Amino acid sequence: MTQILYLYADTNLFIQCRDLRHLDWSIWNDFKEVHIKVSRPVQREIDNQKNRGNDRVGSRARKTYTIFREIAIGEQGFKLLQESRPRVKLFLEAPSIPSSGLSEILDYSKPDDEIVGCMHRFAMENPEYDTRLLTYDAGLMMTARQLDLTVEAIRVDWIPQPEKSRIEKENSRLRAELDQLKKAEPAFSITCISDDAEIQRLEFEYRVYKPLSSTDISEIIDLIETRYPTVTEFNLRRQSTSYRTIHLALEHMFSPASDIEIAKYRDEEYPNWIEECEDHLSKLHEILQEKAMPQIWFVATNNGSRPGKDVLVVLSAMGNLQICTPRDESSVDSEQFPRPPKPPMGKWNSFTGARSVIPSSLSSEYFQLANLNQDRDRNAFYYKPRRPSEPVESFELECEQWRHSAEERFFGVGIFVEGDVSEIKGAVRCEIHAENLSLPVRKVIPVRGIVREFSTREQAEFLVRQIPRSRAF
Repeated sequence: MTQILYLYADTNLFIQCRDLRHLDWSIWNDFKEVHIKVSRPVQREIDNQKNRGNDRVGSRARKTYTIFREIAIGEQGFKLLQESRPRVKLFLEAPSIPSSGLSEILDYSKPDDEIVGCMHRFAMENPEYDTRLLTYDAGLMMTARQLDLTVEAIRVDWIPQPEKSRIEKENSRLRAELDQLKKAEPAFSITCISDDAEIQRLEFEYRVYKPLSSTDISEIIDLIETRYPTVTEFNLRRQSTSYRTIHLALEHMFSPASDIEIAKYRDEEYPNWIEECEDHLSKLHEILQEKAMPQIWFVATNNGSRPGKDVLVVLSAMGNLQICTPRDESSVDSEQFPRPPKPPMGKWNSFTGARSVIPSSLSSEYFQLANLNQDRDRNAFYYKPRRPSEPVESFELECEQWRHSAEERFFGVGIFVEGDVSEIKGAVRCEIHAENLSLPVRKVIPVRGIVREFSTREQAEFLVRQIPRSRAF
């Protein structure tokens, strides 16, 4: 068995590795003893690092410095790390003088080069010894091999996982506290849908309708008056003479339209209808724009073990777009023109010999008052402070209590663009805040759109052809 292996230690053996007494030295059990030599440059690095504070490097340096001091003031001149197989001893080298004449290869102002220089001198002076460099540093290995020195790489399993710093430990503690708090909080989740499918981004074609010019409106009104002219013949009946028929005690009699009814139709109702059509044409581009407006819906749930208190949902736009509240899907025919007035054509009256008295209909005031004093539902969402009537950068909804494990909530957003733009770039964000929620929950949907202009006049002319004709009977 070879007697002694000399290992020149790099600083990382003491700072990065586990306790020296717990390392597996059996990889060199072919040697009777292993002498770990600590050169002066390593001693200086340990001495400097012991003042670094309470981080891992500083703590390990102070512990190592204590061992060095024990060796320095002790009588045996070394620290025994392992009794046998092999016997491992730690020595401080004093003095440590690097080899001269290596200035073209080594820079002794650098501690790593100085360590190699000290080992080189020891190896040259003791060629009969098996001397090796023990390091984890790849650069130091390359330098030593350049001088034909033997290298032993520190094993990976000698290096523990990096210990957390004081700040990291404090952050871990705070995260644990936060996780504990969250268990007593509502747990909101948000997804987004468009056209009944979940989306992570929205890409679309944005339709733009420009206002009709005064000339367009005038010409379309002419078209309306041509297709639906004012009626000039009244009191048309199914039969040329009045008749009297008795059938099941019923009596039928034709009553012609009065002059007042005819004048009202000719001078008020028909001119008013034309004015309504003009007003509709002036707003038609806005109506068409709203019906073509892209919409998305944020779907939110509370899956936590607690209800959300004083919940605030904030919907906001980013980029060159604005947002609106969702359109009323019940008004699907909002672009249709108003119906023309029904001309007075007289009417047939029916009478019975014994007329029953039909009770008058219930006053609408009853129904108008029915809901005046209802309490606000604490589990429902309401716009805050009110529902916006125009496109905005953001709007909010509030709920006093959002029950946990309740049904999904839907928050609709329409996308609106103002100004002369050819491309839409931005995002729509949904945020949920609550009094008992540590951090708000967010969902952001990137938005991209290509703007295309559509003809308002073509659509207006199409709608004119859809105006229903009035019937006299």
